[in-house]
Amino acid sequence: MNLVLNELERAVDELRQQESAAQGVVMFGCSHLPAFGIMPGIIERFQARYPQATLTVIEGQLSELLASLRLGRMDFFLGIVTPDIALQEFSEELLGRAKFCVFAHKDHPLSQARSLAELRNAKWYLPIASAGFFSAIESVVFPDGKGPEASVLYGDSTTIAEQLILSEGYLSVGPQAMLALPWLKDKLCQINVEEILPDGKYSLIYRQQQTLTPVAKLLMNDIRHTFIKYFPG
Repeated sequence: MNLVLNELERAVDELRQQESAAQGVVMFGCSHLPAFGIMPGIIERFQARYPQATLTVIEGQLSELLASLRLGRMDFFLGIVTPDIALQEFSEELLGRAKFCVFAHKDHPLSQARSLAELRNAKWYLPIASAGFFSAIESVVFPDGKGPEASVLYGDSTTIAEQLILSEGYLSVGPQAMLALPWLKDKLCQINVEEILPDGKYSLIYRQQQTLTPVAKLLMNDIRHTFIKYFPG
């Protein structure tokens, strides 16, 4: 019933948008790199061009937002995709691969560490996920298990993550591209551990049986063009 109601609402919205592609409502989900570094600029430019469009963004990992996407409550998802999450009813467009690293405040006492073993007793902030890329990241960060003094906080807020890392001495894992953001590049540093972290594969995900509204298609095109600039390879 929820699926049918969502489809009816979408159909009404699409009919309205036929008169003006710049109007309508878009709700989408995205994970950390888009939410933190890429989407704010995209949204600002998009709303300047289409001020009558209404955008709603929900931050989180695919495993946490998949049910809403499946029910048609969201138009699309932008974030990391891994093979352990079944996506048979979805279309997937690969946008790019991001190199991941361990990072901290540039003055963190462990900033010169050279192995993950040296970070076993640190404080960590890690994205929460029941499946997918970040659900397995703890085994990557702690290949020999956590140290007796280690503490790990899980969450999905980039604002909280930023404050914990910059003010409270937490470490975290994320795309190297985050270190180039203008407001972070002079505050964060990469901890150059010898271990290689897995890359994050960023994709656009949307239901195959769902007709995207014109305004959603416009926003997705902006996202595609921006990711090409970030990850030209």
